[in-house]
Amino acid sequence: MIFLQIEQKYHLTHTFRAKSVNLQISRNRHEEEEEVDVNSQAVQQEASVQLMRRQIKKEMREQNPQVAPQEVEGIIVDRVIPPENRKFRSFDEAVAFWRERFPPSYFEMKLQAKGIFNLGFKFPELRYFFRPSDSLNLLPQLVKQPFAYAKYDYNALSALDKQIPPWDKEKKSDKLWKTIMGVVSEVQMEQNRAGLVHWLEKKESASKKRGRKALN
Repeated sequence: MIFLQIEQKYHLTHTFRAKSVNLQISRNRHEEEEEVDVNSQAVQQEASVQLMRRQIKKEMREQNPQVAPQEVEGIIVDRVIPPENRKFRSFDEAVAFWRERFPPSYFEMKLQAKGIFNLGFKFPELRYFFRPSDSLNLLPQLVKQPFAYAKYDYNALSALDKQIPPWDKEKKSDKLWKTIMGVVSEVQMEQNRAGLVHWLEKKESASKKRGRKALN
């Protein structure tokens, strides 16, 4: 009777251990399958992201063959702007850099990238950008900054140039001038970071100051 109990106990113990081992093996296989599945999904996602990046760069090159798309911290840009202002030893050095970095057709090229191919008038670039013939002005040169509303820029420029078409009431002019002055701001910022131009900071109105203080 005692031997029978020992035998039954031995059988149950080994059976339990065998089931535990099988269960552990099953769990390990399941975890391995899940890990393989996760890794496979990660590989597929990475391949999809790389494909999307290549497609974006291809489209950027097709839109403007003169740019060389680069990736900076996961963001694809058409060029990298130096983070700090440059210091030029002379005005001639600044002009040489400007000619290489901002050729005469640079602003026009930026407009074309936005779908604007013919303004119908001569845009006063010297009002907003670096003036290579103005050696008497200290670097960085002082330039006009675009207004907060494109209509104000239109009013100011149309008063100086009668060739600028009249403002229409179908919002076509509003869209056009928003795009133009948006490009102006982009080029200005690039030239500012390059150490070529700067502008006077706009004074904050008393009402805006009070509102900002109230928020703080």
